[in-house]
Amino acid sequence: MTAFRAFARLAALALTLWAQAAAAQLGGVYLGLGAAEGWRLEIAAKGDAYAVVLTEPDGAARAFSADRLGDSAEGVATLSSGEALLRIAPEAVGARVVAIPFDGVRTLDAGRTRTLAFRREDVALPQQPKRFLPAPTGPVRAFDARAFVESYPFWEPQGALWAYEALEPRHRTVIRLFALVQADLLWKLCQSPQRGAGLAEALRGQGVVCADVVNAVAAAQAGGA
Repeated sequence: MTAFRAFARLAALALTLWAQAAAAQLGGVYLGLGAAEGWRLEIAAKGDAYAVVLTEPDGAARAFSADRLGDSAEGVATLSSGEALLRIAPEAVGARVVAIPFDGVRTLDAGRTRTLAFRREDVALPQQPKRFLPAPTGPVRAFDARAFVESYPFWEPQGALWAYEALEPRHRTVIRLFALVQADLLWKLCQSPQRGAGLAEALRGQGVVCADVVNAVAAAQAGGA
């Protein structure tokens, strides 16, 4: 069995966590989570496109039209930080917005990509775990492994990567023993705009690269896993 097929089976198992996301559709009102706290997202289908209003924490409402791309949407909006390409994808109980800013010559600056998580307005937040810690806002020297496992599902990818890189190697090894957690974790870490030695080690352990992770999850979703 090739490494890709092995990981595809692992990803198919992990997709039990995301089964509802495959059937989710964009539309309605969403509220920001984590780094997007204070943001509000409104989406309405409009023919082959979407009418979108993204309200920032300062109350500034940014209205724009987004093209329909399968179950997702893509459009350009002018935010307080400047113009950016926004890719909006449905999640099981909300939506994920990937914002890729344009630089001074209107070229996409992937290095400044941000991922913002939103929940539907009518979805109550789950109770935070007892060991919950907020995501790091930058690289850290150390992070509690048990708190990491209980907290990372609430974080955006970049914060999860910084914390994962700070875990002791022996703790990362233990995490790899739990296939479902490892598959879900790799899926999140591979969405981070930055990469590190810890992620590279985890990928080598599976014999894959991030492109394999993304392709395996996409294939499993397409197969109705």
